[in-house]
Amino acid sequence: MMRAILVAVGAAIAALTIAACGSSGSSSSTSGGGAASSASTSTTKLVASTPAPTGDVSSVSWNIFNEPASVDPAKTNNYQESEVSSNLCDSLLQLDSNLQLKSALASKVTHPTPTSWVYTIRTGVKFWDGKPLTTADVVYSLQRNMNPRVASSWAYAYGDVKSISATGANQVTVQLTRPDVLFNRLMATGAGGISEQAYVESKGASYGSATGGLMCTGPYSLQKWTPGQSIVMRANPNYWDSSLAIHAKQVTFTFISDTNAEINALRSGTADGMFEVPTAGISTLRGAGSGSLIQGPSSVTTALTVHSKKGVLGNRLIRQALSLALDRAGINQTVFNGAGFPAKTMFGPGTWGYAQSTFQSWYDQLPSAAADLDKAKALVKQAGSPTGTINIATTPAPAWFSQMAQIIQQEAGQIGLKVKISVLPLNQYYPLFLDPTADPNVDAFITNFFVQTGEPLEFMEKTIPSNGADNYKIIDPSLESSYYKALGVANDQQRAKLVTQLATDYGNQYAWIPIVTLNEVSFGNNKITGWPTSITGYPNHPWAAGIGSKG
Repeated sequence: MMRAILVAVGAAIAALTIAACGSSGSSSSTSGGGAASSASTSTTKLVASTPAPTGDVSSVSWNIFNEPASVDPAKTNNYQESEVSSNLCDSLLQLDSNLQLKSALASKVTHPTPTSWVYTIRTGVKFWDGKPLTTADVVYSLQRNMNPRVASSWAYAYGDVKSISATGANQVTVQLTRPDVLFNRLMATGAGGISEQAYVESKGASYGSATGGLMCTGPYSLQKWTPGQSIVMRANPNYWDSSLAIHAKQVTFTFISDTNAEINALRSGTADGMFEVPTAGISTLRGAGSGSLIQGPSSVTTALTVHSKKGVLGNRLIRQALSLALDRAGINQTVFNGAGFPAKTMFGPGTWGYAQSTFQSWYDQLPSAAADLDKAKALVKQAGSPTGTINIATTPAPAWFSQMAQIIQQEAGQIGLKVKISVLPLNQYYPLFLDPTADPNVDAFITNFFVQTGEPLEFMEKTIPSNGADNYKIIDPSLESSYYKALGVANDQQRAKLVTQLATDYGNQYAWIPIVTLNEVSFGNNKITGWPTSITGYPNHPWAAGIGSKG
């Protein structure tokens, strides 16, 4: 069945305006396993979380760089949406900050056949209005992602789903058209988010908005949404998971997007904390003394994405030469204030949620990400020294897109390649992501990609299959069969061997030229502690509950 991705335009455009993350701030906490292992690739020690609190706090103000388009879990496949929704709506499963799967509304998961997943639904769970969670609510919520009228951001995750049905008093079974191990990991994201059927149906298209509200089972309930200003959520006193200590009784999300205003709010305490601290604020906040600026592990990689093979970049040797010309360490310092590390692959340590020793061994053997101008020049000569111009598209916001494009232009010139930079408005830049024919004059564009499931196949799912949403027909079609083979292997160690080989073959296509893997940068003032400092620590579990007083 066709795998397609349906992304709300507003959410996708918001992703483009994300402030580059990273810093080399406090590292007093020790990093855990999993995603935090990326510390071995950076000169800065990465921290997976801040120390646990010693007391509760009555309220916390947390800034997000853009107002969510929706908090409906079906529409939260983006930073700012998931940052809020993960505290409001439980999913069938959770992913912790080390990318390990945990039970949530599904107390048990079985995989009886290669094409079926069976979820035992937890009993005794209630929605905020007191109504009990039922298998009907679960089936309805999952099926919404398959309804084109919902325009779910997670529709691609259901591309191989044949049926979803209640198969017992507390059991829901998902039947697939082909083996798909990624599906289960996606049940820890908004793709597995559960809402109350009756409430959703009563609100229709307004569900998840400021006017339609929300009805979920999470540790916080949505209290007030003032468009353009804030979202307020309060602790759910009847939350089903008694093991979760909710330290912050009320959390207010503000939507300050101006960089200077963000920095001033954090320094002054108007905002207690923030993820995705803008690069421009790193130096200021590092020395502010009012809080801790912390660098943590991430799976975000910024890349030059080849959009068309009709021009000069249609030659793989030229793509390889351009990759070798890039001074990634210099870009990391100049563009991101050192808040990351040179990317050797799109599948860095932050994407490994299993078989980590296998992935680490593979990663260690990858070629260096250092520039090699002599080899790059030789490849250009081998490709016939083309005289055509490479048109790289960028957009005014964020500013680092254009800054990086200018550096690429300069470094390409050192090996005899001509680069033109086209600055496009957002309404022309966004279509490049989902439509290879959007602008036939664009050869490549700058973006970043966030893998949130701990499974590298998540990125491949969108870029390798012939009908993948982000497949720009640059990659050798023969990789598709290898992708589906890996997708069907349930054993983690066996799958890791297939995925690493596939990742090597994928990288050799130079269809996405990785540049810098960005570390997560967060800030919290001296009053609070307990927030996760890994990018995987907040989209897929109720992170805000852990924030409390330092004592």
